Amino acid sequence: MSYDPELAERVRALLPAGAWVEKPMFGGLGFMLEDRLLLSASHTGGLLLRLDPAEVDDLLDPPQVDRMTMGGRRSRRWVSVAGGRVADDASLRVWLDLALRAD
Repeated sequence: MSYDPELAERVRALLPAGAWVEKPMFGGLGFMLEDRLLLSASHTGGLLLRLDPAEVDDLLDPPQVDRMTMGGRRSRRWVSVAGGRVADDASLRVWLDLALRAD
């Protein structure tokens, strides 16, 4: 399994009911809404999240929360959040809410 099944189950339980689609991607399990990837639960117990670019700088706290880097480029909207920052449902809810309200 390429993602943390416990984290994926916690995400499922906290997301609002709807037409969610789950797909393996980015080395994790992606959660999509209306054909748009919102987040991915990783195999390391953390999350990859699509956020509002205007909020990202205020949320960064390397190495726990950092911009996703792919192909040597740092993303404006995607951040990786370490497992310790989503260890309980209250903190996981905060990150999920940020992803849900992103454009």
